Amino acid sequence: MPEDRPSGDEEALARFGYEQQLTRSLRLRDLLVYGLVFMVPIAPFAIFGVVFDLSRAWRRSPMSSAWSPCCSPP
Repeated sequence: MPEDRPSGDEEALARFGYEQQLTRSLRLRDLLVYGLVFMVPIAPFAIFGVVFDLSRAWRRSPMSSAWSPCCSPP
C-alpha cells in the first residue's frame, strides 16, 4: 500500500473538509520528555520501597511510633 494514498478514514474526513495539519513524528527529544513526565511522579515510590525493604524496621518508622500506642498488640 503506497504511503501517499489516503486510507478509508482519511477519505471520509476529507469529504467533510478536514485536512491533516500536524505531522505524525516522534523525535528523541519528545520521547525523553514523555519518559520524564511519566516516570518522575512514580520514582519516589520505588525509592521508598527499596529503602523500606533494606531497613527491615517497620517499628522504627515515624508513622509506626504514632500508630504503636493504639495498634500494637498488648
